[in-house]
Amino acid sequence: MVYAYWEKGKAEEKPPKNLSPGMYALIAFFGFGVGIISGLLGVGGGLLIVPFMVYVCKYPTKFAAGASHLIISFSALAGIIGHAASHRLDIVLILITGVAVLIGGNLGARVSMKVKTKMIRSGLGLLMWALAAQLVVKLLGVM
Repeated sequence: MVYAYWEKGKAEEKPPKNLSPGMYALIAFFGFGVGIISGLLGVGGGLLIVPFMVYVCKYPTKFAAGASHLIISFSALAGIIGHAASHRLDIVLILITGVAVLIGGNLGARVSMKVKTKMIRSGLGLLMWALAAQLVVKLLGVM
């Protein structure tokens, strides 16, 4: 994804209109796996969903980013219900963070419509590399 900035070729167009039954099965299996990871680790799953949609499902990056936000909302709702059933939730923290995420998400969506797709893909790739480097550093016990 990092190299997308320097790639030459035609720009992304529209999402695929028809997916095969096998592709729907793969999407369901992948979504189930992302849901488990999200529930265990408390992450949204967007770093997994967007590359999957772009490279496997052949969705344009901007469509994949928008769809990912909707998909993550289902994951978040399921996580909230699961944690609420077994833990006490900090409602004030949730509300403050939720408002901040709504504002930031709105601004990010507006900016993404003005930014080239290559920049979005490269930024996501760099973010994934940074997170991978952070995990390696923690595993090595440097930090």
